[in-house]
Amino acid sequence: MSLICFLPVTRGKYQGLYIEMKHGSNTLTENQERFLQNAANVGFAVSVCYSAQEAIKRIEDYYKD
Repeated sequence: MSLICFLPVTRGKYQGLYIEMKHGSNTLTENQERFLQNAANVGFAVSVCYSAQEAIKRIEDYYKD
């Protein structure tokens, strides 16, 4: 199972934040890698997180930048 979260808030040089949520030893598929790379190329922050705590920390860091 895969879940992508999007925070549509401009911060600094970024137009928003995409977080791909993963569980356990799951890795990104080729399509997911391509999506995140394309999003980064057009000005979005991207991250892959493996827990809710990691995602929360990433969002908090995003708001600090």
